[in-house]
Amino acid sequence: MALFGKKEAEAVDDLVPKKSDFVEKIAQEVIRKDKVDGLVRKHEMEQFYHEKSQSEKIAELKAELAKKDKEIEELKEEIRALRGKAGGVGMGGSPAGR
Repeated sequence: MALFGKKEAEAVDDLVPKKSDFVEKIAQEVIRKDKVDGLVRKHEMEQFYHEKSQSEKIAELKAELAKKDKEIEELKEEIRALRGKAGGVGMGGSPAGR
């Protein structure tokens, strides 16, 4: 009978989770959580740097646009000055100062 009792105890021990099983599950969960947290942080950093580079590009484009607007205004002033020197003759050869 002792043999049967020993086998039954071993069978019950196999069915009952051991402390090491719990520790292993907790460790796996911690590792998985760390991986997920790492991926989330990586994504957030990539998004931050993408937004930062986009902001820098927008600022550069705005500066270039302002420069072009200034050039346009200067050209308009030159055109006005040239029209004034031409004696008031506009397009079509008629006097513009009437």
